Amino acid sequence: MTVIAVFLGGCASAAKMGNMVYQDDDTHRSYDPALMNAVTLEKVTGGKKTNPLWASEISSDAFQDALSQTLKNEGLYAENGPFHLNVELLHVDRPIAGLHMTSTTYVDYILTDSNSGTLVMRDQISAPQTVKFKEALIAVTRQRMANEKSAKKNIELFLGKLAKLVITKSE
Repeated sequence: MTVIAVFLGGCASAAKMGNMVYQDDDTHRSYDPALMNAVTLEKVTGGKKTNPLWASEISSDAFQDALSQTLKNEGLYAENGPFHLNVELLHVDRPIAGLHMTSTTYVDYILTDSNSGTLVMRDQISAPQTVKFKEALIAVTRQRMANEKSAKKNIELFLGKLAKLVITKSE
């Protein structure tokens, strides 16, 4: 009975911002110079608050803070830059139970040129990530960790898309 309590017990906790921030000192991405210190994160929508009696969720605020910190780490963030980024956390597909838990975040990123209103990039990114039983014995902890890893991977994939952008300035 105690073993069952250990595996099933505990309350769900929300994804933690710090665990979703992407930072990899080994990857030296280069971005179009026009993007450097030029991306303003307008808002993140679609996140959900965690019900401690049910399942871990990713809040809009936590995802926004993680993405904002990541943009700062990459040298892309600007308080009031010429490029505006709006993000919608479309869905988090996560298991309720299991030994290995895989969460997948589906996020829509929309980058616009604030001066012209031109759409620079729009991309929906999905990022599955798994947390194994040996990484966390308690199910709700595995679920939260899988959500965090998936969100972090989603942000990493978004950075990869940004790194491929070529910004053309009209004369």
